[in-house]
Amino acid sequence: MISQFGFHTGVVKADEQCRVAALARVSTLHEAQMNALANQEQWLCDLISQHPNWTFDPSKDLFTDEGKTGTTQKGRDGLKELLEKAMNKEYDLIIIREVSRLMRCTKDILTIVDDLHLRDVEVYFAAENISSFESSKRFELELRASLAQQESEKLGRRVKAGLQVTKTNGIITSGMNVYGYDYVPKGKNVSGLLVPNEEEAKVVQKIFDMCAKGYGLKQIGMTLKAEGIKDRTGSTTWLPSRLSRILHKRVYYGVLEYNQTETIDAILKSRKRKDKSEHTFIHSPYITPLITEETYNKAIKYLVSRTNKNLIGCKDMGGFKLTNDVYVQLIRCECGRRYRRNPGRNNTAVYTCNDVWDNGSVNERLKVGGTSEGVCTLPGIIDWKLDLYTKKIFESLSIDLEGIKQSLRECIEECYTDENAYTRAKKRIMEIDKKLEKLERDIGVLVEKLVDSPELADVYEKSMLAKKEEIKKLKLEKEELGKIEDNLNAKEQCLKDVDDFLTENLRFEDAKVPDVIIKTYVNSIKIYNNNTFEYNIRVSENADAINMTEHNADWSAQKKDAILKIDNSNAVVLTEIQVSTEEARQYARSRGRRLNTLRWSIPTLKAVANI
Repeated sequence: MISQFGFHTGVVKADEQCRVAALARVSTLHEAQMNALANQEQWLCDLISQHPNWTFDPSKDLFTDEGKTGTTQKGRDGLKELLEKAMNKEYDLIIIREVSRLMRCTKDILTIVDDLHLRDVEVYFAAENISSFESSKRFELELRASLAQQESEKLGRRVKAGLQVTKTNGIITSGMNVYGYDYVPKGKNVSGLLVPNEEEAKVVQKIFDMCAKGYGLKQIGMTLKAEGIKDRTGSTTWLPSRLSRILHKRVYYGVLEYNQTETIDAILKSRKRKDKSEHTFIHSPYITPLITEETYNKAIKYLVSRTNKNLIGCKDMGGFKLTNDVYVQLIRCECGRRYRRNPGRNNTAVYTCNDVWDNGSVNERLKVGGTSEGVCTLPGIIDWKLDLYTKKIFESLSIDLEGIKQSLRECIEECYTDENAYTRAKKRIMEIDKKLEKLERDIGVLVEKLVDSPELADVYEKSMLAKKEEIKKLKLEKEELGKIEDNLNAKEQCLKDVDDFLTENLRFEDAKVPDVIIKTYVNSIKIYNNNTFEYNIRVSENADAINMTEHNADWSAQKKDAILKIDNSNAVVLTEIQVSTEEARQYARSRGRRLNTLRWSIPTLKAVANI
């Protein structure tokens, strides 16, 4: 059929009775774009009205996304509702004006089209005259989808380049919501101004002055509240975190801070913070300073002097306080990342891998068109389960104490030199000493011959070098053999350490093992994808194992949340147990909790030790 728009409408289901839906989208809420959205809607309705056999109600079947980017499905409520209905077979045909109006991500476009095709729902892109039911148009669809994505990426690069130019000149390109200032726009291609708000500016100056004089954040907040000073929301409560953010803003002495983050995935819009040393600082002539740089530095210096006293490392100008939670300190995921504690309801907490927290779970990533490749897939674990697993580990060590002792002794006997080897070594050392004496005598004879017969110097020197080389090798062998006695002493000390550790009373009647006991006897806890929890037990102070408590004590801003993959492959397995569903249910009841059997899978618990 030839439409009034002047081209052939290549809808496969054009002559069938169809339930039709339409989708329109614009990426911003600017007035011109909103007019374009209205034009899209009218264009689609006019096209659909040419087919009397199509069922279409604009009030129900026209879906729109206003001010939404096409690079991700996140926030696309109109698209989400349309796909839900289409997947439930409420529609037979979906009309979209252009490929780019659906998405600007090649993978998402093709996935959506293919999923709808499996449910016998046709997608028709009118401007390009492409139907998802025409196999001959598949290549063109892929090409158009790629072009839509490239156009978005190209636009992003152009915008970034333009912003880079304005940054170097200290130009304020858009409204800045900064407490203490009012933003005054100046029109297109002209920098706006940050003009002091008289009342707020006095508050900012007061905050900096008090901090520079040695007042803490809580004291400043209490003073402001006592004087009835309100923030922009009308609240008189000034939290330390809010005050800290104000005190760290360089804009108050006329400096703009750029390049604080970088894009990790342009399609998923994911970003990460850069190190402070990579930030760019530009003095802007369009900002009226409220304080001097000297006042700012004095306030920051005082903050650092206070926040760094009990901190493991520093983060930006303040500090990073490592949590005292024993599991956060000891647990490492199979992927190498730390775990974080997220408080839940009813005094519970869930421990989640930082990689999952940063990148989202598998389901969350798939929803926005991402993949599970290269990211952690471990689910979070509730606190009472970790308490149960730790209790079972310590109980198992106490129950089979003698068996564990014997197992460790056998391994130690294999790892260290036996007494027979020591006897053989002493005998060999005596033989080496005799050989060394003979070689020294031989060298002395050769020296005498060299003096008497200088014409044979080459022969004698060659023989002397060979004997000296042999002496060197024998001395090295003797040195290695001499270490055997030290090895035997280390063996005896290791056996003593193991006995001292395992003979202590490790029976715990309480529901939870005390944190101090866990820190004392556990080096690390490693969690695997197959629901295995591996506890590295400290059986000796000299054991070759990563002590997470000491590792965290050396934490630095440079490390941040560095990946640390714990390798227990050379450790001895002390015990391996499983926790039954009934055990977990009873323990949950004793803690006032409930076991969700639908999410429960039997875990494997291992206690290992480095000897």
